[in-house]
Amino acid sequence: MKDIMNSTTPESPIQLGQTLITTRAKHALHPQEVLSALWRHAHQPWGERDMVGDAAAQACPGQGGRLVSNHSSSRGQAFQIATERDKNRTTVHLRDETDLSHAGLVEDWVCNLGCPNCGG
Repeated sequence: MKDIMNSTTPESPIQLGQTLITTRAKHALHPQEVLSALWRHAHQPWGERDMVGDAAAQACPGQGGRLVSNHSSSRGQAFQIATERDKNRTTVHLRDETDLSHAGLVEDWVCNLGCPNCGG
């Protein structure tokens, strides 16, 4: 099992920088799915060009070192994660979103969800 897990992950993940999420993505996605997708995005073997599956990712040469991976939530909501290396940030957004200017920190979103058991 250990060999399988290590066979598709690079030894050092890409640096995500500041991690952001759009308001629409916050409402449509579950935090655990977003955190899982961020991990996969960071550990994606970016050198490969013929990947398959929902998280099939593409390096976008000529766009300032922008790396984009495609994902789908358990409810079928398509979303993307884009790392802009030159801006030291990664943004989670729904696939049809173009205005990412009002994205907030993923950490703030996850940490401010409250306690599901106590209603806090």
